[in-house]
Amino acid sequence: MAEESIHAVFSRAGCDGSLCALDIDGDGSVRVNAAEPAVPASVFKVVVALEVHRQAEAGLIDLAEPLRIDPALRLIWRDEAGPPEACAEVG
Repeated sequence: MAEESIHAVFSRAGCDGSLCALDIDGDGSVRVNAAEPAVPASVFKVVVALEVHRQAEAGLIDLAEPLRIDPALRLIWRDEAGPPEACAEVG
């Protein structure tokens, strides 16, 4: 089973780890310590990568070209625990 193999890799590396991989097109999943809390930066970049590739597939961006992010469009959290509606534009 994949979960056992992943646990073995973590063990050989002398560390603990977690993983939750879901099949986007189906109901399959691999979960190793998936209920453990994770640092948001560790998981947020996965969501950003998925969105970048979604936009590239839709023809909205070209992955061969530099992608400029306008600093005026940055978002910040007003409240660490708040929902996305708590975001404010920084100008």
